[in-house]
Amino acid sequence: MLAAFALPLLLSMAPQDAPSLWFVFLMKGRPATAEERPRIQEMQKAHIANFNTQFAAKKLIAAGPLNDPTQQKRGIVVLTVKTREEAEACFKTDPYVQSGIMRVEAHPWTANARSINTEAKSDGGMEENRLLLLRRPSHRHGDAPAYLVNAHEKSLGKLRPTIYGRFTDTRQDERLHLYKGRDEARIRQALQADPLIRAGWLEYELLPLWMVKDALPAGTWKDRKE
Repeated sequence: MLAAFALPLLLSMAPQDAPSLWFVFLMKGRPATAEERPRIQEMQKAHIANFNTQFAAKKLIAAGPLNDPTQQKRGIVVLTVKTREEAEACFKTDPYVQSGIMRVEAHPWTANARSINTEAKSDGGMEENRLLLLRRPSHRHGDAPAYLVNAHEKSLGKLRPTIYGRFTDTRQDERLHLYKGRDEARIRQALQADPLIRAGWLEYELLPLWMVKDALPAGTWKDRKE
């Protein structure tokens, strides 16, 4: 069985101006072959070494494993690059990606890079946080009623995400929130009351995400709006 994405979050210093962010899901690919299975540990080391390389090049500011019950999303990476081609090039020496055992799903993300605490240290240990992915169901077309959209925007205040941003390359209007800590009950309570979710205009995934301790700062995205 492929080893879980067991590595510390890597952080680099953010540039003076807010960089373009790409949020990458490392997705489950094909199963490892019988010939590859004895080499999984070696591949894992090379997989982590590539992250160290991208960290040193100041392209990678965050990474961590996900606990996805479907086992499709294995982990996440946040990159400060300008294009999809640059994002995909960051995995040219990753043996999992190059062999097809994992695949890269990269999205331009409107969150502010300064919302990630780039001074967090990997030797401080890992902490469990929450990732929330909101999207329009594929069967929904057209625009949701304005009154539901307005009520939804107000409900964001109850969700209080630590980091908030949209993917700008999808037709399903996907938004990704990160939450410090693991207060899942509070998040689910707010989601269940959300008017767009209740009316079937939004669906969501709420997943545990491990990151370096204090990589997500205290407070909410509103505290850091510029």
